[in-house]
Amino acid sequence: MTPEQEFITKLTAVADMTPNFEMSKELFRVYDEHLSRLGYENVNRALDEIIANKNSRDPFPSVREIREKLEPSINPDHEAVEVAGRIWEAIGRCGWPNPDAARATIGELGWHVVQRQGGWSNVCLESSETSPGVFKAQLRELAKATYTRASQGRLSVSPAIPSPKQSGGLEQIGDSLKKIISSRKAQ
Repeated sequence: MTPEQEFITKLTAVADMTPNFEMSKELFRVYDEHLSRLGYENVNRALDEIIANKNSRDPFPSVREIREKLEPSINPDHEAVEVAGRIWEAIGRCGWPNPDAARATIGELGWHVVQRQGGWSNVCLESSETSPGVFKAQLRELAKATYTRASQGRLSVSPAIPSPKQSGGLEQIGDSLKKIISSRKAQ
């Protein structure tokens, strides 16, 4: 059986395992178009994993869910937790006189967070003056923002003031309704 034939068989099996779901030819073409680019052998391994772990109540997997099995994305929240933990660990393990050892422990994303907090000695000082929970939460938030900005290619770009949104018809309708209600109450 060719990898393409195996793909057809496995995708059909997943469809058969999904209650109240019928795989149309059009939908199959869409899945084939989007997934074949990843290589049938790779997609077949992802489908094997889905089949092995499928619960009878699970919906039919989206193209994105199948791709995620092959190309897992990094969750900014998870990265932020890891960065905060590494910074906290380095404070205890390395202390303020060892910024090079701390940097090696923390990694580049974490070190960028440290620099944004005023540098290694300042982070060590803040850690002793702030509640650990609050301190770690601040690190997590800054790490998440830093990760997001870096992934968007905007890390070195200063934040700009957003331009105001144009008021649309819904706001004007709401204002008109408020005036009508107010005038009726006054009567």
